[in-house]
Amino acid sequence: MPKTKLAREHAVSFGYKCAWLAVKAPPAAVLKALVGEPRRAGWQAGVAAAYEGSVFVTPAVAEWTLVVSTALFDEANSDVVAYVARVAKAVNCPTQLFATDRVIGLSAFVSVDATGNVVRAYCHDGNETVVNEGKPTAGEKKLGFAFGSVDDVDEEAIPDEEAIMAIAGTWSLDPQTLFQLPAGGEGWLTTALAI
Repeated sequence: MPKTKLAREHAVSFGYKCAWLAVKAPPAAVLKALVGEPRRAGWQAGVAAAYEGSVFVTPAVAEWTLVVSTALFDEANSDVVAYVARVAKAVNCPTQLFATDRVIGLSAFVSVDATGNVVRAYCHDGNETVVNEGKPTAGEKKLGFAFGSVDDVDEEAIPDEEAIMAIAGTWSLDPQTLFQLPAGGEGWLTTALAI
């Protein structure tokens, strides 16, 4: 595909009923640390495959590389903080995970620094709040989701999909707005992450 065509392509929005990592690193670093045998893929095919359980690694969007896959639901439902910390250490960059699925009631947002230390972590698994670490961020407070400890959580005020998108937008990128941005070319598609 000619370069002029790639420069005009736009990213594809995603987010609802999906999970993704936002890694503050160039795609090459993310691919080297997390992906085995990727193949090139455009945004349309990559996002569609991510909703089917494959893993789509985006080209750089601002200073972020997004790793998109419904397979990340498994990580959000297990020890999500430990998983994001392992990814951050492997890439040696700040890393975030977001997940939302209104059908099962999953809401998660996690941010760790480059050494894997928790900045903020929250996860409601559809039945209860299972993680609530770190101080609520300004974005959360503005949205009305300022929880103290796991025991202090008002289960009526669980962040919904729109809140997860808004928090992602204050921390890194709201994936629902990506269609407005030039994509910068193709991304990479793989069947699983190596970490």
